[in-house]
Amino acid sequence: MLKRLNDPRYAALRTPGDDAIALLRKVLGLRPDPAVAETGVGVGAITAELGKLLNNQGELHLFDYENTLSELLNELKEGGYSNIVPHPNGRKTFESYNWNLAKMLRETQS
Repeated sequence: MLKRLNDPRYAALRTPGDDAIALLRKVLGLRPDPAVAETGVGVGAITAELGKLLNNQGELHLFDYENTLSELLNELKEGGYSNIVPHPNGRKTFESYNWNLAKMLRETQS
């Protein structure tokens, strides 16, 4: 997936959003080991940047389809990231990342 960052067909997806990066920098100033969630990883541009900023601190929770996460997770592990928590989703009703994210948030409230 990360190899797509250099593919011109994915030009619109290869630059991490400034807002997400700025928000994580702000959070890191308050808490050095946050739990961060990304829903829909695209080609991994934001994921890779979030991983760099976290520097294996805290947790980076990723929500996307199982096949997408599997490929990206392998690449991130090869890159030395050890704080990735995948939440693979299916394509059926009640299998979307919305449900898994809601369950995770509910568990943190308990």
